[in-house]
Amino acid sequence: METDLKEKINNTDISQDNMNSQRSEGINNQFEKQGIEKIDEDETLKTSYKKKLIIMVSGIFLICVLIIIERIFNSKLQSLEAEWIASVQDKMGLTVDSSDGEGYLGFSQSWFYKLIGYLGIYEINVLIITHFLITLFVGIDALVSIKMFYIIYLTQFFISCMDQLYEGPRPYWISKDIASPLCVKTYGLPSYNKSNGRSRISAKQIIIAGIFLAIQIAYFTFQWIIGQMFICAMFISILYFILVFYMLMFMDNQIHYVIKKSSIASYDAKKYVFYWFFWLILLEILSCMFYNGSEDYLSIEWVQNYIYCEQNNGTLPQGIPYNQLIGPWYTYLTTTGIFALISGIFAIAHTFRNIGEFEWFKGSNGQRALRIVIANLFILPSWIIVGFQQDIINTQWNQEIEVLSEKYLKQNKKYVNILYFNYKLFIYISIFFFKNE
Repeated sequence: METDLKEKINNTDISQDNMNSQRSEGINNQFEKQGIEKIDEDETLKTSYKKKLIIMVSGIFLICVLIIIERIFNSKLQSLEAEWIASVQDKMGLTVDSSDGEGYLGFSQSWFYKLIGYLGIYEINVLIITHFLITLFVGIDALVSIKMFYIIYLTQFFISCMDQLYEGPRPYWISKDIASPLCVKTYGLPSYNKSNGRSRISAKQIIIAGIFLAIQIAYFTFQWIIGQMFICAMFISILYFILVFYMLMFMDNQIHYVIKKSSIASYDAKKYVFYWFFWLILLEILSCMFYNGSEDYLSIEWVQNYIYCEQNNGTLPQGIPYNQLIGPWYTYLTTTGIFALISGIFAIAHTFRNIGEFEWFKGSNGQRALRIVIANLFILPSWIIVGFQQDIINTQWNQEIEVLSEKYLKQNKKYVNILYFNYKLFIYISIFFFKNE
């Protein structure tokens, strides 16, 4: 009996060992299977990343090659396009002979084409974008609005800086056979800034993007007809936009993180707002350097055609500083729009820190509509100022101030050093402020 008991105990131990062995083997197999799946997943991700990287590098290289080719054949392309535009305007009956007998053409008085021309003015673009962003901010999604606010203005700034380097003329500048209903003074590189920072695109987003693309194609077509833009300049601006778009996609997570930290957080907002302020001052110093290094002399043909455009439209001013006629000065002014970011950053951070409830922008459709209407009404004074700004600019005292200030800056070439001193002073004051917090 004792022997049977020992056999049972031994059999039990053996069976227990077998079970433990099988369990261990099963666990090992499971870990091994999971490890293989993890390795396969990692390999798939690596392969996908390599493909995306190759496509991105190849695309950027191709874009750079196309930009170089365009710059080489730029003058020939512009001359060819000028002939096309003149022919299209003539066939559409948009030009009329001027009364001076100099062979220059005037644009037929059409409210539609004049409206298209006004849409190409920087101040009008800024106001339209402001209406869109403030509607999004108070009625739909505040964080998305803030992100678009940062991205749009920074993109506009970089496009304006590239415009200063590009120094591309408007079509009616280079040919007296082209008429325009509005005489724009900035260089001719359009700001293609409808940016989207998301990598995943839904069907709804594709439809919305398609609608916006169709509107922009129609807008650029009419701008081409009225002699405001070259197709080659539009092409270059799209290439620049693609480069900026891929940069934004690559930095999307970092941008989202910084925006939340500089807007919503109570402690971090103060620190990140300071960083933004410092960054924007450096950017504007960079823009000043571009303007300081720009060409002081413009083509006589460009200036003559511009003056005749103003004369034929009845908008020729009584006097204007010679170095602010067209080109560098007015293009540089478009970069100063980045200062809107400074006030916007402080206002947004202050709003979020004092609201108390992050979902404040939500509510019923009626409440949202009321907030949208009230917020957009506050922009109306800006439209009034833009509408009467030409009368303000043409006052004698303002012209004298502009002449004196521009003469001093151009002759001394020291304003970059002055700005450098100002931002150094800003650093010391900021350090003292944070030290005493």
